[in-house]
Formats: sequence, structure tokens, C-alpha cells
Amino acid sequence: MSKVRYNWGWGILISIIVFLLIMAGLIIFSMNKDVDLVSKDYYKNEIEFQSQIDKENKSKLLNKIVEIHFDKNNLVIVFPDSTNISGVLNFYRPSDSNLDFKIPIKLTDSNKLFVALNKFVKGFWKVKINWEEDDFNFYSENSFIVQ
Repeated sequence: MSKVRYNWGWGILISIIVFLLIMAGLIIFSMNKDVDLVSKDYYKNEIEFQSQIDKENKSKLLNKIVEIHFDKNNLVIVFPDSTNISGVLNFYRPSDSNLDFKIPIKLTDSNKLFVALNKFVKGFWKVKINWEEDDFNFYSENSFIVQ
């Protein structure tokens, strides 16, 4: 009866096989993982990014700061005093683009906008606010966590 001897050659072969199995597993895992861009129109938005920076700088310069806080059941967004504000709120969920949504700005008499918290899944959110006031365009971006 012949005995199989294990020497350093077998060790190298087993190491190569284990390495290849691990690499195949990582490739299969990474190919099944969803990768979302920041937005579907990523490249178009990148071109328009300078105008967004200009609107944000104008907001800071003219002291048009948007405040965000929570009450019991709502996200409360407080705009600067004005009578003529229109625009769009873009709620962005970095971890899942399927949860993103937009709503038009419809303010109360006290320049507040209320968004029900039940519209949000728990976690990290960003709100991108584009608004127009007296023919001037402004932009603000804030982050918040829904618990």
C-alpha cells in the first residue's frame, strides 16, 4: 500500500485553491450588489452644479437661511420671511434611491412647511431646497435623521 506524502507542494496547491474560491465568492457577491448613483441624471446635474453653488452663496450672502426642526409628528421647515416663495423640496436618501421623493413648497402664513414624519423611513436623509423669491433663485441643503 502506497502512502500519499504531504509536502510543501500540496500546501501551495491548497493555498491557491482556497484563494481562488474566496475570489470567486467575492466576485459573485459584488456582482449581486446594487450600486445607486446619487441621482439618475448624475452627469446632467454635475454640469449644473456651478449654478447650484452660486444660488447657495447668494442664500448665505442675503441671509436667506432655511431652518429645519421636528415637532411631534412633522418635519418643520422654516423659510425666511417673505410673501412670495415657490420651489421644490427634494428629499434624498443616500442609502436607497428608491425612497427619494419631491414635494412643492406650499407655505403656511408663518412661512413654515410641514412634512409628515410617516413619509420617511427611519435613518439618514438630506433635503435639497430650491426656491425662488422675488425673481431670485436660492438653494439650501440640510441633513437630518429620522428615528
